[in-house]
Amino acid sequence: MKIYQLAIIWFAALFIFGCGATQPTVSPTDTIKTFSEATIAKDPQKIQSTLSKGTLDLMQKNAQKQNTTVDELLSRDVGTPVTEIPEMRNEQIEGDTATVEVKPAAGSDFDTIPLVREDGKWKIALDKFLEDARKRGEEQMKKAQQNSNTAAGNQTNANTSQPEANK
Repeated sequence: MKIYQLAIIWFAALFIFGCGATQPTVSPTDTIKTFSEATIAKDPQKIQSTLSKGTLDLMQKNAQKQNTTVDELLSRDVGTPVTEIPEMRNEQIEGDTATVEVKPAAGSDFDTIPLVREDGKWKIALDKFLEDARKRGEEQMKKAQQNSNTAAGNQTNANTSQPEANK
């Protein structure tokens, strides 16, 4: 009977306290907020702590091309400076990947920012964001070229199919 009671207490403790103490996980949205705060503060180390390995590799290559460091790149103001935490919505997690819609400035559209889980932490995958943007640009160029070719073809057909007047 004592073994039975001991087992119940042990399982109850396991259920209540879990198998081990775990830190609360930081959400993808929290990661983007931390990135934004670090960008406002111009804290390159904190910014890097929120970026994926792929993004950091890409930044390292760009820094080498510009004969500078990643810290220096992250400290520069490029484009519109970040002065406030952006509006965020629609966090979606699928396994070790996630997306968050981010509206960087008033009046702009929401961008979908990809994140990956690395070593148990969410990291912003700007390398994936840039690759997706490149692919979307290529697709838009193909569509524009196809539309241009279709319009030119229609114009040619219209010219050749008109009946001759007053033969």
